[in-house]
Amino acid sequence: MGFGRRTTVVVGGSFAGRRVASLLATGDPCLHEVVLVEEKGYTEFTPSILRTLVEPGHPVWEPIQATGIPVKVVTGRAAGASLCKDGQHQGQLALADGRTLPYHFLVIATGSSYLWPIKAGSGDEVKLSTRKEAVSKAAEELRSAGSIAVVGGGPVGVELAAELAGKFGRSKNIVLLTNGSRLLQRMPQKAGYTASRWLRLAGVEVLHGAKVVQWPEGSRQRLCSGTLITQSGREISADLTIDCTGVKLNTELYTSLVEDREGGPEAAAEASRQGIPVKPTLEVVGCPGVFACGDAAGVAAERTAYTADLMAVVVAKNIALLVSRKDSKDAQKKLKEFPGGALSNAWLGQGLQEAPSIAAISLYKYDGIMQFNNLIITGPLAAGTKVMVEFFQLGIARGNTILSKLWLTLEAMNTVMAALPLVLWHKWTELKAFVQAYEAF
Repeated sequence: MGFGRRTTVVVGGSFAGRRVASLLATGDPCLHEVVLVEEKGYTEFTPSILRTLVEPGHPVWEPIQATGIPVKVVTGRAAGASLCKDGQHQGQLALADGRTLPYHFLVIATGSSYLWPIKAGSGDEVKLSTRKEAVSKAAEELRSAGSIAVVGGGPVGVELAAELAGKFGRSKNIVLLTNGSRLLQRMPQKAGYTASRWLRLAGVEVLHGAKVVQWPEGSRQRLCSGTLITQSGREISADLTIDCTGVKLNTELYTSLVEDREGGPEAAAEASRQGIPVKPTLEVVGCPGVFACGDAAGVAAERTAYTADLMAVVVAKNIALLVSRKDSKDAQKKLKEFPGGALSNAWLGQGLQEAPSIAAISLYKYDGIMQFNNLIITGPLAAGTKVMVEFFQLGIARGNTILSKLWLTLEAMNTVMAALPLVLWHKWTELKAFVQAYEAF
């Protein structure tokens, strides 16, 4: 592959994909072309879709052409990719309409799918007019329902139950079921306690250890009525049941790269469960020139917008390095690793062994839960943080360069503040182990 103008194709225009494209677009366009492929043709701020389900006028969409990213935007669905070299490019991306896009570097940022209409589906379902109509229809169904069963005690289930209770009060019979011993099990205990207390005070019945073994037909694909049966035998009938038990990772593009190889079908099946296998540099294992980030990537970190941003920074840095270096072997040695590679400070970056945990969960409009590693902050400050993130993200999507630069600064500060205690703790445990080994010697 000669050292000429390189082309990077980024598939997926949500948090990770848009961030990679915007960071790479700051380079010399004469040396590097950046193409962003997005099926929807618009940006959706997914964390706020739950608010839109109870208040349909709440804005969460912006046309992707107005994102302010100086890249070539292609609206279309990625149908498959190949690594076959044509002498000029590393491989080709095939779109569903028959178009092909050659690339030197491919970024898979295809994210994840969720119960419709919490996340858009595919095909006609992703059209903006169809998407808005579906959300409005779902909002009307929620408004009309007298009883609602929400299944899943993670962030989505908790937020949705809180939005429903906050909007409609005790006029509806709302039940939240989780098969765990508490809500928000992947967050510190205080978060689960706060969520349970808030929901119960708002009139929501919270059932722990309530594993659903029988679902109403079709309820795992759409909102529908019916009766849930738990493992204990309890029957819960509701006008609407909503499955918030987890996401489906969108790894089909990776499947197209490996399905014809020996062991490819097994690797593809594993990726659909655990995420696309990646090296610490976020290069896809066995696929030169291909990177993965966001929900679709198989990394040991929570799948949050913040984590997606960190991965995007690492991917962008590594592709920029590969583009700028004539000696690819030399460049490979200097690639950044996730998560430390997202930091500008070398000492912090080298010492960071795990991604910081930063997340915000709304408990309707004026309350919330914010996680900063093991620190849990509750109340209006947490709710305000979620509102601020939405304000920044939608502003950035509209092409506001001031908000974009300010966001990068704030995110960098937060990352350093979150990373510092993790690094210091890691260094302390290393020192303690060294002292113990020395004393034993």
